[in-house]
Amino acid sequence: MRLVFPWILAVFSPVCSANKVEGNASGPIVESGHENFNPRHTQDHHYRFLEANYQNSCDSLTVSQCCVGTNTAGEEACHGAGTNGEFQVDTGSCLGGFACYNAGKDGSPKIGKGSCIDTCSNLGSYGGSAIIDDGSCSGIASCSDAGRNGNLTVGNKSCIGDWSCYKSGINSQKSVVFGDDVCNGREACKTSLSPLRDIVIEDGSCHGKNACHDIGRSDANDVAN
Repeated sequence: MRLVFPWILAVFSPVCSANKVEGNASGPIVESGHENFNPRHTQDHHYRFLEANYQNSCDSLTVSQCCVGTNTAGEEACHGAGTNGEFQVDTGSCLGGFACYNAGKDGSPKIGKGSCIDTCSNLGSYGGSAIIDDGSCSGIASCSDAGRNGNLTVGNKSCIGDWSCYKSGINSQKSVVFGDDVCNGREACKTSLSPLRDIVIEDGSCHGKNACHDIGRSDANDVAN
């Protein structure tokens, strides 16, 4: 199976039982296999400081609009996003009052279509970067603070469930790469990061409550083989 991103090519073994092995810190952490899975946007105050790239003019659409919603403090979705940084969002993303709050503040996240539903606050902020593909990051705090002062990539239809992928890739210059259909379940892949080496989670992996929680935080390599 091959997981391909524009800047990375990884080839994975198809086997699926997870073991913990001791190893040096130079290689990536690879997780593979399949675990059982038991008012409209208006031009107002936030336009004065938001530095955003709206893909397909999604800020002005009447259908599949982006950055829609108001939180309890009266702030709109995407409030503070892109301040002193770069923020890119596509159609149907960043919906809900707290969606994409301060995302890309002093950082550079890119969000695809139908992603970050009432979540993704501080995504790729404070010197960090994040790429979220289509249909990902949905649930309470899902992907929030992920890639903050770090590097994160999330594939399609991944990080779905409350607290899934929360704080993944935070405060680490090593890369965290989640493939397609991964980290789906409550707290799946929460706080996955490593200060020593890259983390790669293969397509179709880490399904279920707490699946792959804290992967990479120990001194040993967590490798599926």
